Amino acid sequence: MRALPLLLLLAGCGALRAAGLLKDALRPVEETREEVDEREERIEGQRVRFIRPKDAAGTLPAVVLCHGAQRDGIDDPRLVALARALALRGALVATPDFDSLRAYRIDPGDPDRLALLAARVAGDGRVALVGISFGGSYSIVAAGRPAVRDKVSAVLGFGSYADLAALLQAWLADPSPPDPPSYAAGRRAVLLGNLDRLAPPGDRPQLRAALK
Repeated sequence: MRALPLLLLLAGCGALRAAGLLKDALRPVEETREEVDEREERIEGQRVRFIRPKDAAGTLPAVVLCHGAQRDGIDDPRLVALARALALRGALVATPDFDSLRAYRIDPGDPDRLALLAARVAGDGRVALVGISFGGSYSIVAAGRPAVRDKVSAVLGFGSYADLAALLQAWLADPSPPDPPSYAAGRRAVLLGNLDRLAPPGDRPQLRAALK
């Protein structure tokens, strides 16, 4: 979250607004539940949560916020807090839930799904794409898709990766020095989630056992 005010300032939202957004993003989600309107839809089979300020009138700036590779998806309290903070600053926020990222898998079709959702949320206006970790990489790729590229107002990525293929190759190599326990657990989860693409069928049972 420390990088958030700087990114927002660079995006031109102003110091006071950036400070207020950070303050709201750090509040417990229990405190903000009644301060925004939330609803969920299934769009092309995908779960999407929409969050907007209460009593909002007129056209709101649109933001699509994409979660990273972690099991809670759009239900992660940190993502919920950020989405609500953006809504409290006047935005219509859509958070798409990606089953692949929940399972620590990379689905090549997800950026296209993200682009189509962003175009739908933008309507006749524009939309900002914001993503965490792998979601940030997806946002960068989605922003260039024909369905939405002319409607994108900004792309913000937090802890994103410029080259996912190179990242997976690096994760397949022995780290030196060894990873901290939390990083090692994340590495194992992502490798397990993508094992069908990374190893031939005969090698998968042994690799799966070694990674667990």
